[in-house]
Amino acid sequence: MFNYGSTIDHFYSALPLTPSKEALKMKLTFVQHQLVASRKKVKVLLQSKRHLIAREAGLADVIADLWKQMLMRHVNKQLGKPTPMSYSAELRSFELTLHFYSPHAYCYVRKVTLVYHTQELSRNGNVAV
Repeated sequence: MFNYGSTIDHFYSALPLTPSKEALKMKLTFVQHQLVASRKKVKVLLQSKRHLIAREAGLADVIADLWKQMLMRHVNKQLGKPTPMSYSAELRSFELTLHFYSPHAYCYVRKVTLVYHTQELSRNGNVAV
């Protein structure tokens, strides 16, 4: 009845799977593939997170300098000192980028601090906004 000299370790491993066992085996394979895909996603997301953290550290210094420049302009304006018509390329670039992405955000920053009006910004840099 059974061939004991075969390479199969157990006689029941040669038996065909029942439909329920076949379904469970398919579910197991599917879940294993999902696990591999999820691990890949986690790996990619962790790499993105590390990249963004490194990028944020560099941008934090730039933003701090920009806020310092805008604060100095605001203080000078409040004290009645003349504000220079020219300012750093970083500050100008920040203002232009902010206005490009969101004019409402630029208006808010303009209310909170002292930044150029959009017409003055375009006049100073010869760039129409």
